[in-house]
Amino acid sequence: MPKRPFLALALVAAACSPYDPVTFDGYAVDARLKAGADKRDMAITVRREEGTSFATLKEAARYEATRHCIDRYGASDTDWEIDVQTGDWAFTEAEGRLTFRGRCTG
Repeated sequence: MPKRPFLALALVAAACSPYDPVTFDGYAVDARLKAGADKRDMAITVRREEGTSFATLKEAARYEATRHCIDRYGASDTDWEIDVQTGDWAFTEAEGRLTFRGRCTG
């Protein structure tokens, strides 16, 4: 039996990946969500590409969080970890990726 049907299946599965980048401000931003032990808790990691603003990266994280919260809890409300020094969303940065943390509240 030829192995090509498996290759076709792999290509279809790759095309339907939940990690397809979404376009914000003209940039395709790769954002990935990982739920915590309590599924309401989440960490969203976005890849910083040249030219993308912090606001664009936040919008990509917000989009993924909204999808997750609506899919699981029927509401889009998210409480984000806040940096006490800036008053903005807290994040960590490593290897060109920013990670934001939040919790579904709906």
